[in-house]
Amino acid sequence: MNGTSCRRNTALGLLSGAIIACQIALMNAFSLIQWDHFASMIISLALLGFGAGGTVLTLFKRWLTDHQAFMIPLLMILCAFSMALAYPLSQTELIRFDSYLLLTGGTHILRFVITALLLFLPFFLGGLAIGLLFTVRVKSISTLYAFNMTGSGIGGILVLLLFSRFEPHHIPILLALIPLAAGLIYPKKRAWQLLYAAGGFTLLTILLVLFSFPEPFPSQFKGIRSALRLPEAQCVYKKPTPYGFLQIVKSPALRYAPGLSLQYRDSIPSRPVLFSNGHQRGPLTELPTKNSHHLYEWSTLKLPYTLRNPEKILILHAGTGDLISHALFHHPKEITACESNEGILLAINEFYQDNTPYTSPLVNVEISDAYTYLLTTKKTYDLIQLPILGTFGGTSGLDALEEHYSLTLEAFESMWRRLEPDGMISVSTWMDYPSRYPLRILTTFKELTHGNLSSHLAAIRNWNMITFLLKKSPLNPGEVQTIKTFSDSLDFDVVLLPTGHKSAPSYTHHQLQDSSFFHAIEAILGHDEDTFTKEYPFRIQPARENRPYFSQFLKPGRIHEIMDYLSRDALPFLELGYLILILTFIVVTLIAIFLIMVPLIFHQPDVYHSKWTLLYFSGLGLAFMFVEIVLIQRFILFFGNPLYAASAVISGILIFSGAGSYFSTHLESSRQTIRHVCAGISGLLLLLILGLTPFLKATIHYPFVLKIFISLLCIGPVAFLMGIPFPLGIKRLNQTNPVDISWAWGINGCLSVISSVLAAILAVEIGFMGVMIIAAMIYLGVGSVQTHP
Repeated sequence: MNGTSCRRNTALGLLSGAIIACQIALMNAFSLIQWDHFASMIISLALLGFGAGGTVLTLFKRWLTDHQAFMIPLLMILCAFSMALAYPLSQTELIRFDSYLLLTGGTHILRFVITALLLFLPFFLGGLAIGLLFTVRVKSISTLYAFNMTGSGIGGILVLLLFSRFEPHHIPILLALIPLAAGLIYPKKRAWQLLYAAGGFTLLTILLVLFSFPEPFPSQFKGIRSALRLPEAQCVYKKPTPYGFLQIVKSPALRYAPGLSLQYRDSIPSRPVLFSNGHQRGPLTELPTKNSHHLYEWSTLKLPYTLRNPEKILILHAGTGDLISHALFHHPKEITACESNEGILLAINEFYQDNTPYTSPLVNVEISDAYTYLLTTKKTYDLIQLPILGTFGGTSGLDALEEHYSLTLEAFESMWRRLEPDGMISVSTWMDYPSRYPLRILTTFKELTHGNLSSHLAAIRNWNMITFLLKKSPLNPGEVQTIKTFSDSLDFDVVLLPTGHKSAPSYTHHQLQDSSFFHAIEAILGHDEDTFTKEYPFRIQPARENRPYFSQFLKPGRIHEIMDYLSRDALPFLELGYLILILTFIVVTLIAIFLIMVPLIFHQPDVYHSKWTLLYFSGLGLAFMFVEIVLIQRFILFFGNPLYAASAVISGILIFSGAGSYFSTHLESSRQTIRHVCAGISGLLLLLILGLTPFLKATIHYPFVLKIFISLLCIGPVAFLMGIPFPLGIKRLNQTNPVDISWAWGINGCLSVISSVLAAILAVEIGFMGVMIIAAMIYLGVGSVQTHP
């Protein structure tokens, strides 16, 4: 490799790394000021810039290739310029949109479109530069694609390092320095003075924007914005972390008392509240003193402690430590607190100078996903307590697509095995309407006990929360009477008690707007549960490990019934997350089809675009992302941390794919070679479908360093092969129909964006393994389509 080739390949790697890093950084920034699903939607639209770059390259190929020596570095510099300005401009007063107000129409839809176009530009310019380089250097496609994939993998790691050092709104601007460097080191033969002048102007722009761009405003409907509007509210702590941007807000009006009895007469103390990416994570509490009383003693959360003071307690998703503080009040011998977000623990300890419930000598802290810990531990407990589920007053479904492995049936089965013979599981949910969270907990408990639920379960509620208590051994008469006495003393309503211990009506103290909640409970506990859950307008069956979406309740086929049941305007605020995903898929697919079809409509008379190109590169774009997304989900459980899983999988797949692409230099682009490679990919995917989850569970207790090695061992072979079909397909096009090369790049980019959205929908509907099976079938199809050039 000579010096010119080295500089060219390095520039390509830098540009590729910057683009994927910018994608992740923008999603993180928009997650802070909006919500995750709107962030995914707008970034998906922006990523169609790759497809648009292929379309423009196809239409203007002759002019662009004639001027490629000047255009490629210029496009890299322009990519840097637009990357520095896109996000800051989108947050100006005239352009900034609010996610919730999109549903009202008006100017916010126009602002949303303008924002999408601004973010579209860096991906369009970067994608056009990469596609043009692939087109003019097609004989080196294997090496170029290797640098493209490897650079992307390194970029995915780099941006995670930036998350812990810079605030989210500064990171996209800083990343603009990378494509600028790529454009400046790219080999230049003409007009180099103009390119360096453009580079200098871009550098000045980046520095000016970096030091003048103020912190953007979150949506007026986000928790952090509402908290800061309270009297005397101030943000007293800020910290960027890879897990999210953490903030602590203090105000005399910030009070938190879930499930509190109306009999409580003392004042409710104000406490600082921790926010992560603008979402409330809970109130902060100091280590309780001996003479203090605990607010939760007047709450439904005390239910498990009314039966006895458990000695060994496991608190899952311990968060800010509120439940730990309550557990310490009852003097256990040992508490295990499980929390996957290490940033929260660091923020709490820094804020209170290590005087927190986590610092008690009785508390053992496990930095891990709750389900991962349950699979690795051999300890047994007297009480396992989960956090409060749902949102006060109901949820808008914004967390519908979050994976909650600790709330799957398999996780509850693990909890059941980790209980002492008289152990208990306690979980509380906010009361929502129509009821979803409490009913899903109930169906999960019923399946967990194989229908033998009546003697093991109790539940009480106040006006806004219900607490369930599931005991491994049957509740005895004395325990039942204790629950009744406790409930009556604090005016709580008893919802469920073992058969034969019926209490007063469940609405004695707190009326509901109708009796549908109680009818639903009776149906679930009765013999017609299957019929009821099928006819109920929302999904309330237990979440499974293959489909761990506990908060996803919407049945797409029943939308019209739900709208009639509620009102035409209520549904978007009830199940917004999944609706946004479906809308994103429709919009992205329509735009992608348009971008793919434009070259067919406006092609020159002597240009022929083959059906093989469309099918082959569409299949590669779909299947590659399907595999990547499923593997990330599988390894979240293995590592016990979404951040580690995403880093290991994305970087592992891209770097190994880059190695596979480089290896393809030694392969012929024959039909037989491509068919064998695709068959090999399908075969390895089949092995992963059958054996990956059992293997990961068997090795889940291994040390972290060994887990990294295991993850690369699992990912490496299939990722290596997945890097081969694209360069082989491009080389084959160069032999049979060179005019299709730029079109193939656009098709692959468009379908990659579609597949990332489609994979999420399919995961909800058919599960992760179903998505992986489809990916294996697509690769088989890609191999077979080679017989029809």
